Amino acid sequence: MTAIDRNPRLQRAAPLLIREGLSDDVVRSVQRRLEGDGLTTVDSLLDAIHLTGTAPLESPISAVILGECPAFARRDVVNAFRTMDAAVRLVMILEDRDRDALEEDRSGAISSGFAGVLGAPLDIEELGRMVGNPGNPASDVSREQADAKPGTPDAGDAVESPPGREEGPPLEDHSEVERVLRKAREHGTTGSPVGTSGRGGRLPGADRGPGERDVRLIRTLMSGGDVVECALDILQAELGTNGLCFLPDEPSGSEASGPLAEAVRAGLALPIPSGERLLGHLVHERPEDRTQLQTWMEWLSHWIVLGGQFEQLEQMAWTDHLTGAGNRRALEQILDTVLESAREELAAVTVMCFDIDDFKRYNDRFGHEAGDHVLRETVRLLRSVIRRGDHVFRVGGDEFVVVFADRSGPRSRGSQPPDSIEKIAERFQQQVGSLRLPQIGVDAKETLSISAGLVTYPWDGRTTRELLTAADRLALRSKRSGKNVITFGPKTEDDAGSDPDQA
Repeated sequence: MTAIDRNPRLQRAAPLLIREGLSDDVVRSVQRRLEGDGLTTVDSLLDAIHLTGTAPLESPISAVILGECPAFARRDVVNAFRTMDAAVRLVMILEDRDRDALEEDRSGAISSGFAGVLGAPLDIEELGRMVGNPGNPASDVSREQADAKPGTPDAGDAVESPPGREEGPPLEDHSEVERVLRKAREHGTTGSPVGTSGRGGRLPGADRGPGERDVRLIRTLMSGGDVVECALDILQAELGTNGLCFLPDEPSGSEASGPLAEAVRAGLALPIPSGERLLGHLVHERPEDRTQLQTWMEWLSHWIVLGGQFEQLEQMAWTDHLTGAGNRRALEQILDTVLESAREELAAVTVMCFDIDDFKRYNDRFGHEAGDHVLRETVRLLRSVIRRGDHVFRVGGDEFVVVFADRSGPRSRGSQPPDSIEKIAERFQQQVGSLRLPQIGVDAKETLSISAGLVTYPWDGRTTRELLTAADRLALRSKRSGKNVITFGPKTEDDAGSDPDQA
C-alpha cells in the first residue's frame, strides 16, 4: 500500500497551476495532463497563495506548479506557501534553459524547498509524478506526516503546548506601568480588548490548538486585515489580558527617551527576532506573563514576516515595478470603482491615454537604461501636476493612462468637466517637452513628446472598456496628426451643455 493509499488527504487533494511566467503551450500541456485530477488554474502567485490558504480542509491543494518568480527569493515563495499549508508541494517549470543552466537552477530550487524542477520540452508524465496526483505511487511519507496535524508547528515547538503561567508578585506601582503602556500604545499596534465582539473578541474555540489560531490569521491576511493586530488578539485571548502592544524599533537618537526605551527599562518589552534582525518588541502589561510570552516569540515573528511579505506581493500585483505607477489590473479595478461612484454622484470622470513619441528610437539609440529613466521621469512629472485624487497607470512599454477622478463634490446638471483637467494635460505635455536627461547628454537636441487622447464620462463612454477604447483611438489620431498632440473627445465639440442623464 502506498503513502497515497494510506492518506485520505492525498486522495482528495488537487493540484494548482499558476499561469503567470509560463508560456501558453506549457499551460495547455499541464492542463491536458492534469485535468482529470481536479487541476485549478490561476493567473498570479498572489492568487495561488490566497487559494492555498483558503482551500477547505476537505479539498486541499496538493501541489502548486509555477514558473520562475524573479521578484522574490525562492525560499520566500516556499515559506509563503508552507505557512498556508505545510503539506503543499511546489514544482517549478523553467523554460529557455540549456542543460547546464537547468541543472544549476534545479539544485538551487530544491535546496530552497521545491519538490522538483522541470525544463522544456516538458516531460508531462514526470510532472504528474512530481505533483503527487492519485496516479502517482511515489508520494513521500513526509506529506502524510504533515497531514497528521495540519497547520501546527513542528512537534516539540513550545507554541503547541505553552507552559503554565508563572505567577509573580503583585505590581507595586500600577500608575507607572500604566503610563509606560499608554505611551507605548500611542506608537504601536495593539490588540483589541478581550471579550469584545468581532475580530477583537476571544477566538471561538481558542483552546483547540494552534491550527485554529493560524486559520484565523490566514483569513485576516487574505481579507487585507492587520495580521499583527490579529496575532495580538489571539495572544491576549490566551493570556486573558488587554495589555499587549507591538512596537517597531525606535529611530536612531530616540533610544534613551522613547516609549520603547521606557518599556524596556520597566521590564515590559520582549524582543521579537527574525534571523539576525530585530522586528521590534512586544510590550506587555504584567511581568508575570513574560515567561509564557517568550514561548510565542517565534510564532509571532513568523506571522509578522509573512504579513510583510504578503503585503509586498499584493503591492506587486497592482504596481508596475519599474515606475511605481499602477498596472493594467489596478487600472481596470480602480476605473470601475471610480465610474460606479460617478454614476451615483452625477460626476464627470476624464481619462487620458498617451504614449511617448518615438520611444523605441530612444531605447535603440541611448540604451534601455536611458529608456527606463525616461519612463520613471514620465511618471514623476505626471504626479507633480495631477491632483490628489487622480491616478497614474503604466499599461504597456511606453503606454500610460491617467484617471482624473479628483472632485470636491457632485456636479450640477448640465455643467461641464473642469477646464483644469485640460490645462493639467497641456502643462504635463509642455514639461515632458522640456525634460533633459543626463543619459542622452546635457546639451543634446533630443526632446521628448507625447501623443494623447482625452475622453470624459459620460459623454465619450459609460464603461471602463468604452472609455479606454475611445481614449486610445484619440491617442492614435494624435500620433497620426504629427505627434506631440493631445486630441480631446467629442464632448468638447459636440456635447457642450448636455445632461449626463441624456447623453
